Amino acid sequence: MQLQDGLVLRQADPRELAQIGELLTLQGEADDAVDHRLVVDDPDGGLQRCAVVVDGDRVVSTLTLLDEQIR
Repeated sequence: MQLQDGLVLRQADPRELAQIGELLTLQGEADDAVDHRLVVDDPDGGLQRCAVVVDGDRVVSTLTLLDEQIR
């Protein structure tokens, strides 16, 4: 999906996993990158659960859908 200023929202690509991990660590905590990798490597998860916003070839934002139940 095209966004303003040339940004693009789309599903993450496997070649972007390192960038996503760096972004999550920089903007949050190192454990966020570990959690993200666990989701995308899980057979019930995968890259379809991760969206990115890219500016050219740079990941500038990411979102990961977590399948959790909180009680």
